[in-house]
Amino acid sequence: IVYPAWPMITSYTGGAFGWRSRAAVTEDLNSLQVARDFLFTDLVLDAPALTNTQFTSAAPLPDDAYFWRVRAANDGGTGPWSAVWSFTTAPPAMGPTLTPTTRP
Repeated sequence: IVYPAWPMITSYTGGAFGWRSRAAVTEDLNSLQVARDFLFTDLVLDAPALTNTQFTSAAPLPDDAYFWRVRAANDGGTGPWSAVWSFTTAPPAMGPTLTPTTRP
């Protein structure tokens, strides 16, 4: 798993994910799951047939804590899920609000 790294708090909500393949294995398909819970019963994203090791969701992810994992499949079968990683999305940090003042 490359990004988002664990643990990460990010203001980026675009849902970009990236991972590395095992060097000795040529995968035909990759699966990605993103959930609001560690057991993956509350899936927010289930992409079962990806042909590369990157994915960006079309819709932004709402501010929340998420868990994600990937696995590969080829003619030899489907591999196990990766370790589970987590990240939290947060609103972008706001700078200070400047209010003009007048001098006496």
